[in-house]
Amino acid sequence: MVEKPFTINAGEARELVATARAKQLFLMEAMWTRFLPHIREIRRLLDEDVLGTIVAVHADHGGRCPSDGAGAATADRCCGRPSTVGR
Repeated sequence: MVEKPFTINAGEARELVATARAKQLFLMEAMWTRFLPHIREIRRLLDEDVLGTIVAVHADHGGRCPSDGAGAATADRCCGRPSTVGR
C-alpha cells in the first residue's frame, strides 16, 4: 500500500505499476475507506444488482461508531482512524 499522494505524476505511477507487476507485488493507494463495512455492503448490493440501474449518485462519507464507554478506542477500531495504525 502506498500512502497518498500515490505519486507526483503519471510517469511515476506507471513506473510503480511496472515494478509491482515485474515483481508480482500487490500495489494499491492506501484508501482505507474501501474496507469499511458500509462501503463493502454497497459493493455487495451493486454486485448483486439489488439496486437496479444506477443513474445518479450523491454521497457524503460519514458514519457512526459505537461507544463501549471506554472512549475513543472503540470508535478508532470501528472507523479506522490513524491511531489504530500499527496495532
